[in-house]
Amino acid sequence: MDLTLDDKEIEQRYLLVGPKVVRSELECLIRARVPVSLYFDEGRQFLLTVLLEVTPEHLTFDLGGEKRINQRLEQCDRASIECIQNGIKTKFVIGRPQRTVWKGLEAFQVPLPSQLLRLQRRECFRVTLPINKPLFVAVANASKQLAENWLLHDVSVEGCGFSLPAALAGEIAIGDEIEFQFSLAKSGLIQASARIRHITSLPDRKDATKLRIGAAFVAFPSASAKALHRYITDVERQRKAMLHT
Repeated sequence: MDLTLDDKEIEQRYLLVGPKVVRSELECLIRARVPVSLYFDEGRQFLLTVLLEVTPEHLTFDLGGEKRINQRLEQCDRASIECIQNGIKTKFVIGRPQRTVWKGLEAFQVPLPSQLLRLQRRECFRVTLPINKPLFVAVANASKQLAENWLLHDVSVEGCGFSLPAALAGEIAIGDEIEFQFSLAKSGLIQASARIRHITSLPDRKDATKLRIGAAFVAFPSASAKALHRYITDVERQRKAMLHT
């Protein structure tokens, strides 16, 4: 599969435009306290900072650690901010920062960016699946069918995350190879072999527990991979459309 992306693909799939969707993405970075790098002077200078607050009009972020760098930044009309969270690179452009006070501390403030990029290599692009349109997976190992109709939580063309009953804890282990299948409305049955990468026990309703499984595909037909990638793109497009409404 061709894993390169041209500029048009990037713009169509990963460029988020509009104040509501941009604000939503920035709020996620703020909640996670993700460190960000700010580049200015055509990339020759940079500082490390964190985003502090986003409003419908402004983005506020912390001062850098060096006074002289902060002073130089105040004279710059354009800068870019980049960070990586969970393998996803976020990048956006800001205008000239102005000094402000945030909760009694000095900070920088800029107008809310009009757009940002969320970049991730296509083969690793993973989406959390919508609750209102769930996918259910059937899982089997070499000896027997383990489970049917268990919820698929997230998926990429490289792997997926799903739940199994806690009673199956003794039936599977990290490193095991499994067979699974699920149906996509537009593409029919998807079948693949995968290797279990992690197993986590989580509380469920009524004081029960379930197993959250992460698996990486080891044998995935090209046609299925392409169909799954189209599905992932559609889910992400719908998610962005909902944020705009």
